[in-house]
Amino acid sequence: MAANWKKRYSFRLTDHDTAIHEFLEQLPSNKRSEAIRYLLEVAVNYLKAEDHRQHELQQIMQALNDIKAVQTDQYDLLRQGVQEGLAYPTERQEAKRTNGEMSNQAVADTANAFLASFGISDE
Repeated sequence: MAANWKKRYSFRLTDHDTAIHEFLEQLPSNKRSEAIRYLLEVAVNYLKAEDHRQHELQQIMQALNDIKAVQTDQYDLLRQGVQEGLAYPTERQEAKRTNGEMSNQAVADTANAFLASFGISDE
């Protein structure tokens, strides 16, 4: 089965490629091509993995930003509720009274009046 790609590539080292030159020169000449192929394969795999990591990092950052937005909204709602509770305590108490909630004293007075109507007293 023949591959569908160009079988030979060549490249020239530049003045900045001294580390590559030194590495290749230490290898036997019949192993240089194999070493270049292996190193290119490692580099390609690294670039693919790095691209995948960057994509995952972007997804994580988006999820964190979404969580932060929800937390901020919840914090604002809680802060607003606390501020309303502290700013209007008498209004809230008045609202409770008008909604039919009775104080402990009112409950005790009502119970005593009920018992007194049957001739039973606290004394």
